[in-house]
This record gives sequence, structure tokens and C-alpha cells, in this order.
Amino acid sequence: MGGASDSRTEEAAAAAIGLAIEHASARGECLVWPQNETAVNVFHALLTQWAVGPVGAVGLRYEAIPVVLRLMGVARSVWADTFAALRVMEAEALSFFAERRG
Repeated sequence: MGGASDSRTEEAAAAAIGLAIEHASARGECLVWPQNETAVNVFHALLTQWAVGPVGAVGLRYEAIPVVLRLMGVARSVWADTFAALRVMEAEALSFFAERRG
């Protein structure tokens, strides 16, 4: 997933919410269980879709999720499970962001 332009977009999106990306390739592979692959890929595609408030990211823009699901060809039958997994990743990301802010 992604090339040089994707990396620049990701880095710019992360910088907009006060983070710097540490590329996984520098630390080794990031393994994803097959049942989580769709949700992880959708979460990655939503990287630039964070709602941002005065203190940084406050959550994903949920209105962007169906658009991304359709564009990625995700079967409608797994949308609910994918959304549930996205909410778990969103909550973890928000917790991480809060820790980084101090």
C-alpha cells in the first residue's frame, strides 16, 4: 500500500494533528490477522479524515466511512463488523494522541 506520494500525504496528515509518522519498515513488518485486514486497510485509507478540534484529533469523520468502504469495494455484508473494528482503532488512536499531548 502506498508509494512516495502516499507517504508525504500521510506525514502531512499526521503533522496536522501534531504527530510524526515512524515508518514500520524501519522497525520490521507489521503483521495483521486476515480477519482484521479489511478494517486495517480502511483505517489506513481514512488517515486524512480525522475531525480536529482545539486540542487535536477528536475522532474520525464518520460521514467519510461509507465513501471509503464503497471505493475500496468492501462487501456491504461486512460493513457493520468493519465499522466496529474502526471504532476500536479510533479509540486506541485517540488514547495514543492524548498520551502524546501529555
